[in-house]
Amino acid sequence: MKKSHTLRALMLLSLPIASQAFGQAPPPPPGTVSKVAFSLTITDEAPGTVAKDPETGKPLKKGTEGAGPAFSNEYDSFKGKKKVAFVDEYIAKSAKRKYSIKEFLTDLKKIGVITDIKGWSLVKVTETGYSEQTKSVDETPEPTEEVPNPEVVITDYPAGTYTYEDDDGFFLVNKSVTNPIDVSDYINAYTWYEYGVYLTDEYVESTPYSSEGTITGTEWAMTTYMYNYTWRSDAYFRITLDQEIPAEGEDPSYTIEESIRMYGGLGTGGSKSGLLKDKETGVYLPLAEKATGLSGRYRYEDNSDEDSDIYAFVEGGFSISAGAVQADVLKFFPAEVD
Repeated sequence: MKKSHTLRALMLLSLPIASQAFGQAPPPPPGTVSKVAFSLTITDEAPGTVAKDPETGKPLKKGTEGAGPAFSNEYDSFKGKKKVAFVDEYIAKSAKRKYSIKEFLTDLKKIGVITDIKGWSLVKVTETGYSEQTKSVDETPEPTEEVPNPEVVITDYPAGTYTYEDDDGFFLVNKSVTNPIDVSDYINAYTWYEYGVYLTDEYVESTPYSSEGTITGTEWAMTTYMYNYTWRSDAYFRITLDQEIPAEGEDPSYTIEESIRMYGGLGTGGSKSGLLKDKETGVYLPLAEKATGLSGRYRYEDNSDEDSDIYAFVEGGFSISAGAVQADVLKFFPAEVD
């Protein structure tokens, strides 16, 4: 999203809410909840041969210790009964596996975030929260030859006025569990990044005139906007599942680091303004987002066993549904207690 459009959209939501008594806590923060899905393919090396007898070069029989798929072998090669060569081979092939919400939940269970994968789903929650505001500093006009030192315009708000602040995060929700689980440390995804090219870029803002034919401060509360974009390059997706393995006996604890990072691709998304059921409280409404053609790296590192380290190629995409309005998302973003 272009910065100018983003800031403009947030400015339109930074408006007085219903009047609040000075010092009174703001109402519960409204927001939206979107369903999240992703489908990835991890391509890695797999054994391309089978374990062989080092003395004969013949595959080990099933049931023999060490039998089965293998990357490498060392064995003597024979022609008839004559030993003719020592063979050192390494044979690998590519192997693909899928990674989606099910695998993600399974990994979260492994590191103790959840105890069972049944019933959980992944959502993105966007909060349109509140903060008390008494002054709003508008953007300083650019200097000109006629006005080399333009003044900063400051708008005073009445005491007890609250303004919106946006926040978002990823959460696990389960109908049989009261409180959602914040997993923003483990996953992140968005369709717009710092670099790229707009293929489509549409922003429409509508502000009605008053009965006198002028735009007044009160009328700003009626301003609406719609923003749609198609963005080429640098959508972003991340999964990080680092875990510390507890020490056993005299052995030191160690860390397993597992991550997926993807960039690029084609991202589409947008946002618009909306109102809660009270028809007065403004709310930011993210439109459906989708990213395809992302690619990057899968990494698995076990610092207790370097032979188990894995570096693989990962590709795929994700989707985030349009935000469903909720008048109160406090359970996702509880107020901080001093």
